[in-house]
Amino acid sequence: MTLPCGHTFNPTVIAVHFLYQHMRCPVCRAGYDGVMRLECVPTDMRDAFRDKLQSMRQSDGPPVGLLYAVNVANVEQDLLLTVEVSITPNDFSALAQTRISRAEPTISTSFNTYNTQRSFSRILGTFLARRTAGSDVFLRVRLTHPLFVHPLYSAAFAMTDTTSVHKFLISQHNQCIARLHYTSQKHGCGVEIHTSRIVETCLARIQQALMYYVNFPV
Repeated sequence: MTLPCGHTFNPTVIAVHFLYQHMRCPVCRAGYDGVMRLECVPTDMRDAFRDKLQSMRQSDGPPVGLLYAVNVANVEQDLLLTVEVSITPNDFSALAQTRISRAEPTISTSFNTYNTQRSFSRILGTFLARRTAGSDVFLRVRLTHPLFVHPLYSAAFAMTDTTSVHKFLISQHNQCIARLHYTSQKHGCGVEIHTSRIVETCLARIQQALMYYVNFPV
């Protein structure tokens, strides 16, 4: 869950924080002093939250929970976009790789436009220009990050399409997370990424690791 201030948290943990203490961001303190009403929690989850709050109030110690915030820029700088090529639908190898940077300083909660390195667009454009429609070649796009459990892939694109615009969609859990398109006529490569979903994926991995070490300390 990304707060209006831009900091992102595990939804369950931040909800407990809002219900128990106040509705301010634990990192920058932006928000409101009042606590969140239990009625704001989905009906089927209220009993679990009520029990959690009761146990926290009965405890002499501080509230138990793990709050972890991530900086969006730090997440973005480790994203790596790769175009892969194959003569079969399965045996792919890297054609071109690029780091990406957000095109605008402001960030949207949905898709944001990103710039690629110039060499990436040039290599991809040169390769596509040498291939004629109907050639027995497949392309796909891979998005990786150190906090991803597995790389994210687009579907394989068979170069039998006569269109001058090549589009690739990367999805996770039936949700589109990234889009790449290359226009041969303009020799341009456009990348759009759902930044919030990327951050949520990384944050979930961090939370998983934190919970593991809390339950199984070294």
